Amino acid sequence: MDESAFLDALDEGDDDTLAVYADWLDDQGDEPRAAFLRAQEVTRRLTHNRKAFLPEARRVVALGCVLPVAWLLRVSRPRMAGTIWAGNDSGNAYYVWRFEAGGGIDYSSPSGDWTSATWRQIGPLVLMQTNGHYANYEGLVAGRILRGWAANVVSSHWTYDLRLMTERSARAAAPYEDRWQPRRRRRR
Repeated sequence: MDESAFLDALDEGDDDTLAVYADWLDDQGDEPRAAFLRAQEVTRRLTHNRKAFLPEARRVVALGCVLPVAWLLRVSRPRMAGTIWAGNDSGNAYYVWRFEAGGGIDYSSPSGDWTSATWRQIGPLVLMQTNGHYANYEGLVAGRILRGWAANVVSSHWTYDLRLMTERSARAAAPYEDRWQPRRRRRR
């Protein structure tokens, strides 16, 4: 098997391939990428409230920071592309984040629906930015929970707590559904 076959299998959702791919990378002398894949697997088995989660997540991020972004997009897990995450920030504002393939995000907020956000991922670390870096978000995924912190250019800081949802469940939980019209997105 060659590397493209491993990556194609991962693109098709065969996450069982990750362990075999890590072994193959070791055989090829590519210890940095193999170490990243193995450390990432450790974090996938942990929850946010486990004592080992944060140190292990930091280890994965440190290993991944030196690896190619395009490769990380294909191998980072859990796979964010095509998922919807919704929940509140520390100011109790409700947001819905729709992660698109290629790094775009459509999101709904109390002020409306927007398409001016992007994301990237390094293992369990998810980095998001809105409106040309007006606000930057960093969060860690553990299972069906994405928790993190954010700041904007006017020095506001907040935390957020999101859950993996379907579009229907995210809409049902939205306190501003009367103003929420996802089909008519506004661009900023």
